[in-house]
Order: sequence, then structure tokens, then C-alpha cells
Amino acid sequence: MEKTTLVIQPSFYTESPYAKYIMSEENDKSYGLIYFEFLHEIGMILEADIIFDHSSEKDWIIADNNHMQITYNKDGQNNDHFDFIPKTIEGKELIVKMQEQLLQENHKFITLH
Repeated sequence: MEKTTLVIQPSFYTESPYAKYIMSEENDKSYGLIYFEFLHEIGMILEADIIFDHSSEKDWIIADNNHMQITYNKDGQNNDHFDFIPKTIEGKELIVKMQEQLLQENHKFITLH
């Protein structure tokens, strides 16, 4: 099955509708808080536990279960790259659901490859 890559601009964590919502809910403008809330939300949508496991010098495994694997790395322009690799049809369906939810209001900050 084909992987999906989300490329997230750094401004997503400070200027996006998602970031503004978290800032107002938590009364905190911390970049790190918004990053971790975002990962938590991805995990909830994808029904995956978020882990952080170094897979190489530059890459991290964010989640790995029966339905999918999620890996993370950063490019030279400081963009976050999340690769979603489905292992089952259910994993593929969950990834499509996540794409639809994330891109609704945040399409200016997130691109799909």
C-alpha cells in the first residue's frame, strides 16, 4: 500500500486555526504544547498510540501498530514530514479520515504528497 506524507510548515504551530484554538483553550502559546497536542490528536484519529523511537539518526517512528506505521523527520527548511504507511485496508481508511479532518481548516499550512 502507498504511503501518504504530510508536510507541515512551522507556521502551522503558531498561526493555523488549529494552533489558535489550542492557544485559546490552554491559555498557552508554547510551540511545543501545540506540537504535542497535534500528535495526540493524530493518534486519536488514527487509533494509534504515539511513541517516539529513533529509527535512524534523522528519523523517528511515531507510531507502529497492526494497521499502520508513522515516521517523522524534518527537512532543511524546518518543515515536519510525517509519513503514514498503511499496513491494512483499515489503516488506509483511517489515514484518509485523518487527511479530511486536518485539511479542512489548515490546508494553507499542510500539504499532502
